[in-house]
Amino acid sequence: QLRADFAELFVSVIEREGGRPMAILGDDAIGVFGLGGLREGETEAAVDAALRLMSMFKTMPANLLDGVTLRIGIDVGPVQSRGLGVTFGTAFAGGATVERTRAAAIAAPAGSVVLGETALCEVRVVYDVRRRDVGDDASCAVVERRRDSARSLGAYVGQSAGVRLVARETERMMLTRASKRVLRSDCLVAVPVMGEAGSGKSRLVSEFLQQLGDEGERWQLDIGACSALGLPVAYEPLVEIVRARVRAHEASDDDDLRARLQRLPGLAAEASVPAEVAQRRLRTLLRMLGLHATDGEASVRPATDAEQQAAFEAFSHLIRASCAIAPVVLVIEAMQWAKGPTLELIAHLARTCDDVPLLLIPILRSDRADAVLAALALPAARTTPIDLGPLEIDEVGTLVEALRPGAQVPEPLVEAIAALSDGLPGQIEAVVLALTEDGCFEHAGDHWHVDVKRATAAAKGRSLGDLVLQRINRMAPNERGLIEALAAAGPAAPRGVLAAMLGREPSEREFDAAKQQRLLVEVRSPQFRGQRAFTLRQAQVGDVVLGALPVALRAELHRRAARWLLDWREPR
Repeated sequence: QLRADFAELFVSVIEREGGRPMAILGDDAIGVFGLGGLREGETEAAVDAALRLMSMFKTMPANLLDGVTLRIGIDVGPVQSRGLGVTFGTAFAGGATVERTRAAAIAAPAGSVVLGETALCEVRVVYDVRRRDVGDDASCAVVERRRDSARSLGAYVGQSAGVRLVARETERMMLTRASKRVLRSDCLVAVPVMGEAGSGKSRLVSEFLQQLGDEGERWQLDIGACSALGLPVAYEPLVEIVRARVRAHEASDDDDLRARLQRLPGLAAEASVPAEVAQRRLRTLLRMLGLHATDGEASVRPATDAEQQAAFEAFSHLIRASCAIAPVVLVIEAMQWAKGPTLELIAHLARTCDDVPLLLIPILRSDRADAVLAALALPAARTTPIDLGPLEIDEVGTLVEALRPGAQVPEPLVEAIAALSDGLPGQIEAVVLALTEDGCFEHAGDHWHVDVKRATAAAKGRSLGDLVLQRINRMAPNERGLIEALAAAGPAAPRGVLAAMLGREPSEREFDAAKQQRLLVEVRSPQFRGQRAFTLRQAQVGDVVLGALPVALRAELHRRAARWLLDWREPR
């Protein structure tokens, strides 16, 4: 009976998270995610399924369990498979990855979910993971829980990841020292990260966030972003953080969303927070999320001065209360697009959260840095700016080798790539991708080969924009139209906005094609309920594509997006 009940539970949990239950043989149950090709978020989905399965297994009747334990192992790698899975009849899954994962699970403590090294690298920012000894000087990475606001963090890391960080060790150490100062002094420390588009700002911060949890201190990690689209949402990045904290996309209805908000630090009525104060803060955050506190209808009227002040108070108390539980890292991406109210709110947070363990990391482009930092008025003694410049020639060569392992790239070609990309990491990746599509780099087994003569000729006398547009123009018309709409919409574009801009519903095949070409990623924590959201992986690709669009077409795309936003009546 236990085997039958567990088999039913295993199949339902794996399928619920998008995986395929492949085989149940003896004491082993094998599920596979990404069958036919691993996609964004598959590893995270596998860990979510494992945690859910472990939780539900522990609630099975004690008389059935009778001392039986469950151990779950997860890793990433090739899997040999035959058949469609247990739901469809006999199937098989095996190979070195399966055997390695089975061995890790067997060695792990009973009742634990353990990660292989590859899986750990992909999702360590999303979950709290601890190393545990398993004997003979060996250890395993045990998943303890999903971190708060982890979906937005997972999307952020996924968007920035792919190639190891090159030549930014000094800057990464500056972030590390700032985090240690926060812990040592229990105070606000600010580290603005500045640079041109493609300089690796997000990649640097992403790498820092992934390593932060390895130091043993449990941080609360929050990330928000300002939008170039100019969405009519007050305090957009902070609202995004609140939505991620409560997992608003999982709320079944408005009442569920209110209940989730009430459980946030600083909003629950308790001895230190009178009930009327907690209710005032709750009403404020409901309004910021596009809901009235009473009727659940979308809020459209402008906020009054009193309501703006209440928003300042609510966000400030949320951050202060969170810092009392664990030190907080607050990352605000794309602050060059921040509007006045957002800048005022973050400046207010910097003043009122001066004496709590908070690491504030604004990320912005260099051309707007002076104006934005002046508006934030961060404490000079505890602010360490990081300004990312271009890579040196030898560093460009190292990055190209990381992008195309095994390719023997001579110095003249490295210099040509550096000139095309201005030595900026994101633009170097764009150049290498364009040259690959030109046939200059070819993949053979585990290594890449480069046609030096062809690549040098393709790189010389051209601009990055030329290469990017040549790459985009090779795409099918519908796929190219999707990239143009994304460039016009800006980061985290809802699918409905894209459909309105295109005048049709984009197909899954178009999204998959763009993902496979490393042009876009799906946002794991969309802002509009029921709307999947997408963003271009590289901001400079969007800049080039948008700049090449005729002015009239660009204006028409923006008009269509604006009409969709004005017609949106559901809560965000």
